[in-house]
Amino acid sequence: MPCYFQEVCTVTVEVQGSLDKASLDNFLQNLLWEKDVQNAVGKAMEIFRLKGVVSLAAIPNRVVIQAVQELYDSTQTTPWLENEDRFNRIVFIGKYLDSKVLTEQINKCHSTEKGS
Repeated sequence: MPCYFQEVCTVTVEVQGSLDKASLDNFLQNLLWEKDVQNAVGKAMEIFRLKGVVSLAAIPNRVVIQAVQELYDSTQTTPWLENEDRFNRIVFIGKYLDSKVLTEQINKCHSTEKGS
C-alpha cells in the first residue's frame, strides 16, 4: 500500500536477478541527494533510512547497502553459491514512499550482462 501522505512508513522492494552497479548508484543518488524520485501524486520521496542486500553484476559476493538520509555505503559480504538464485531486497523507511515507483526504479537497474 502506498503511503503518499503518511508521516513515516516502510516499503520493502524485492526483485530477482543482478543489478548494474552504476545504474543502482545513479538511482540512489537521485533518491537520496537530488530528491528527484517522486511518488504517484508527484511528491518527492524522503528517505530517512534504507538497508538491503543486493546482487551486483560481475561481483561474486552479496552486497549490503545502507543509507541514513543522504549518507550511503555498500559492503561486500558472503559469496553467492554457484546455483543460487540471485535477488535484491531493499527496505526503505521514509515519507511519501510509493512501492510501485520504487520497484520500477530498481527494475530499471537490472544488468544486461550475460549470466546476471
